[in-house]
Amino acid sequence: VDELFAVHEMRPVGEAQLPQRQRPGPHHGRQNALAAPKQIPGPPLHRHDRMGNARELARVATRLPPSCTVGSVGEILRSAGLLREIHGPEDVVVMGVCQDSRDARPGDLFLAWRGDSVDAHDYVEGAAKSGAVAAVVERSVDADIPQIVVTDGRRAAALVARAVVGVGEQDMLMVGVTGTNGKTTTALLVRHLMAARGPAAVVGTLGVVDADGVRAGTEGLTTPGPVQVAVWLWQLADGGMEAVVMEASSHALEQHRL
Repeated sequence: VDELFAVHEMRPVGEAQLPQRQRPGPHHGRQNALAAPKQIPGPPLHRHDRMGNARELARVATRLPPSCTVGSVGEILRSAGLLREIHGPEDVVVMGVCQDSRDARPGDLFLAWRGDSVDAHDYVEGAAKSGAVAAVVERSVDADIPQIVVTDGRRAAALVARAVVGVGEQDMLMVGVTGTNGKTTTALLVRHLMAARGPAAVVGTLGVVDADGVRAGTEGLTTPGPVQVAVWLWQLADGGMEAVVMEASSHALEQHRL
């Protein structure tokens, strides 16, 4: 057998435990799961509900409460066993989060880690010049902003993004699909079955797919980065989604994007 499929429920939820929300109209859930989803502009969304490319996502739904500081972010990472040390004042207030220095705004917390082809530490100074007030890093860099040094930048980024954007997945049934081949087909089938109980979506190779098709501007990696994942899950939960199926590539699992 060449194709190995594994469907993992990402948190235990009984059959009768799906959150109860307002059901959509009569055409809900009737899309053929195997048909190629059509491209649609998507329903009108509030500013914080928009879905777009990676750079646009960094500008959406990533504003922190005024009370969040470098120190409080450090405590989140300390409790996860990721914090090494903090350089600089811990009372600096952070107002947002970004993982692309080109999208840094005044008050942002910049998330940096060493990738396969790009080392984001090279852009910490650029993010600071654009207004970032602090950075989460794997090693100290020459930049005049507080730095939260961690053991694993990818895992730290996922935790910080989740804390910043919100914990949307708590309100939804989450299913992860991983395997050598067939993740997209399996995810679409699972979404189709789950849609019989309530609004369901897929996050994966095709982008964000719901009963109406692919949401425009969400196409990209099989499993997007930590900020994108957090933003999309929050947006889906905020929009009334009850279940989400995520394609989980082995690369994404290794990089702790989930």
